[in-house]
Amino acid sequence: MDSELAWRKKEMSLVISNLTSAKEGISKDHYLRVAFLLIYAHWEGYIKVASQTYLEYVISQRLTYDVLKSNFLATGLLNHLENAPSVKNIKHKKEIIDFILNGSNITKFYGESAKMIDAESNLNIDVLEKICLSLGMEITTLAADKIWIDSRLLKFRNKIAHGDKVFYSNLDFSIEELRDEIQKFLDTYRNMISNAAVMKAFLKE
Repeated sequence: MDSELAWRKKEMSLVISNLTSAKEGISKDHYLRVAFLLIYAHWEGYIKVASQTYLEYVISQRLTYDVLKSNFLATGLLNHLENAPSVKNIKHKKEIIDFILNGSNITKFYGESAKMIDAESNLNIDVLEKICLSLGMEITTLAADKIWIDSRLLKFRNKIAHGDKVFYSNLDFSIEELRDEIQKFLDTYRNMISNAAVMKAFLKE
């Protein structure tokens, strides 16, 4: 996860450098739009990669659901439902009930990590909290975090993605500070994931 975060930070800093050195006008506005899109891409990209890495680690432990936190049972149940040909079929309903009542102590947690993490192509704080819940973790979100992520990064990224005009001169915050806040949040998330793995936070207490 460290190398994954390092190259993302380097690329964010590069695009900010291009923006800073660009001349006022069309060139600066162009690099501003690129900066927003790239910072968002690395924000969503790293959260997904780190989350999937954690899930792959838990899966590699080959543990049964009964020793894991309930969020993994919920994930397994959803996986079961998605793979069932029809939940209207009594046979499939019985299989799901048996899985809930009797399968947790014999069935090992498994699945494709890429399918378990859904950033919904719009990774705001609410979506991030859903991802954390699916991993059995809680994230303490300060009001400042929500402002930087939802009201600044997501707001302007979505405007740009939908073809709206965003001009450097109209910003009421620093793009450098946005980059720094997002990188700080990613550092925090990296530490959360790492600590959860080391402390085996996926196990029932």
